[in-house]
Amino acid sequence: MLVIQSPWQRTMVRQLAATGHLDCVGMDATFQVTRYRWGLHALVGPDTFGEAVPLAYCITSSETWEPITKFLDVVKGANPQLSPRVIVIDKSSEPWGGARGWG
Repeated sequence: MLVIQSPWQRTMVRQLAATGHLDCVGMDATFQVTRYRWGLHALVGPDTFGEAVPLAYCITSSETWEPITKFLDVVKGANPQLSPRVIVIDKSSEPWGGARGWG
């Protein structure tokens, strides 16, 4: 598993959280689009214009909730001000275990 957050993304989290724009964040994932079949998870939140801003990425070989939990824990550890009330996930019930109690 690889978690990626650039300095710009960390700055965006700080700025957007301070202005209340990160009450709701979203996660999206894509799997099996390359020969390696690794998944790319993106954590996004709205900017001041309501447009989606990528806040962090995770590359993993598993679709289970364990790596999602670790991903969210790493992002939260690096960005303690990130505390969304709502997390929107486009997958089945499997990843929800990773997001429960995170915000």
